[in-house]
Amino acid sequence: MLHVLLIVLKIIGIILAVILALILLVLAAPIRYSFCLDKEENGSPSGQVKVTWLCSLFYFKAGYIDKIFDYRMRICGYQILGNQEEFLNRKKEKKKRKEEKQKKKEARERQEKEKQGKKESSEKTKKTDKEENLSITPDSSGKGEDLLGEAIDKRRNVNDSLRKIADERAKTEDNQKKIEDTPIKIEDSQEKATDNLAKTEDNQGKAEDNRIKAEDSQEKATDDLAKTDDNQGRTEGAWIKNEDNLAKAKDSQAK
Repeated sequence: MLHVLLIVLKIIGIILAVILALILLVLAAPIRYSFCLDKEENGSPSGQVKVTWLCSLFYFKAGYIDKIFDYRMRICGYQILGNQEEFLNRKKEKKKRKEEKQKKKEARERQEKEKQGKKESSEKTKKTDKEENLSITPDSSGKGEDLLGEAIDKRRNVNDSLRKIADERAKTEDNQKKIEDTPIKIEDSQEKATDNLAKTEDNQGKAEDNRIKAEDSQEKATDDLAKTDDNQGRTEGAWIKNEDNLAKAKDSQAK
């Protein structure tokens, strides 16, 4: 019992440690940003702003180039905001597919209700037929029995023909439903293809994020190299100054 309790406490401690590490990672992650502004003599101004957080988990980019404003926002590589034509068209297509699915669902429910109503009406007719058959009483004479038998046989034949008609109608409705389901299946396959295309575009967005990360790393490396060159230049300047001071000191000693 004590061993089980220790295992449970150990699992709880690991979960709490992971949650605490995630909280510290979120709080300690810096917000990185960069911007540039350019103004030509005979042209319109252009600029670009980029903000990333937590290794590009959150990514925002906005730019004004050639009198065109463009912006986009991604979370986990999935674009949620933007004014690109492809993104807006994809958003409209998703909304349209959702409305079409809702309409198809309502049509199916309507058909099922109609079918259920037809079944209930047929059951009611069968019940009334049985009640009518039970309500018929034979006469004391033999003719009444013969007429009753003929009436019952006719009623049975009519009921059999009605059942056949109902079965044929049910088969026709099933075939019609299959025919109606065929374009729905085709549309479902088209929707799957569109979803795969959206996933491909999301993967392309992730690849673009990775490229941006690589560019940021390259910029950092360039900045570090520039700092190194500056430090080297300062060192060389100090060394030259020391040599000049040494030469002045030698000249003063010679005088």
